[in-house]
Amino acid sequence: MYSQNIKNVDFSINENKITVTYDLFNCASDKAYDIKLFYFDGSKYAEATSVTGNLYKELCGSDKSITWDVLNDRSELKGNIHVEVRIAKTYSTIIKIPLPQDKGYFGVLMGVFGPIGSFGKTSGGIPTDDLEQGGVSFDLSYSYRFRKVIGITSTFRYSDTGLYNFSYDETTWYNFGFTVGPLFSFPLTKAIVWDIRPMIGYSQTYVYALSDNSVFFNDYGSDKNAGGLTTNLGTAFRFNMNYKTNLLIGMDYFITNPQFDNNITRNIKTLGFSFGLGIRFN
Repeated sequence: MYSQNIKNVDFSINENKITVTYDLFNCASDKAYDIKLFYFDGSKYAEATSVTGNLYKELCGSDKSITWDVLNDRSELKGNIHVEVRIAKTYSTIIKIPLPQDKGYFGVLMGVFGPIGSFGKTSGGIPTDDLEQGGVSFDLSYSYRFRKVIGITSTFRYSDTGLYNFSYDETTWYNFGFTVGPLFSFPLTKAIVWDIRPMIGYSQTYVYALSDNSVFFNDYGSDKNAGGLTTNLGTAFRFNMNYKTNLLIGMDYFITNPQFDNNITRNIKTLGFSFGLGIRFN
């Protein structure tokens, strides 16, 4: 019971069926094989045709098996029968193995954001809130799936409006904070995963480089900072490039309400788009 690249052949009998096990070794990564089972009854070799199992376009691996329904090929199961596993056909094409869904990822992303809602309204072309600006964001994102579609996710984010136009002449602000929440992960294909990430947390907002024309500056002075509850409603698409990395494309609805001195509250709401790379947890 031996053939090239096939080792550890063994068999067991259960009623009228014979189960043959084998290992397939020493084959190239871009090769696949069709397997056939033959038997010798003492007078001639014949192919076992009533078979199921690991038979077609098999890759290298162990613990493969073939089940032969003997009485569909022969009138009886009697006497000394020898079985042989053979490679019948070799394929030279690369077999694409679907990437398994991972347990999660750690990602680094950057993006842009803009003000929306009441925070983004203007009157006569002039913003109604002196902090109403777009900017650039940088994220460190972590997600881990501990059930089929449910897990936990968190993000550390730094947002800066001054980096958007490289100007600090007007009222500008930056924010950094941490949010955490549940992860809902849905595989769309074998290589694309859709994540929904509702999170809450805390962030600190700083107002800086204020000009003399700033309402915020004239009424309350410069160098303001305040913290507040933060909500980040995020969604992302993950494109698995290989077993270790994926491409991340995300969208986030960011809300924070920092309260400055003299009970000055700013309801900051932004919508952002980001992209980056992630390291997969398999």
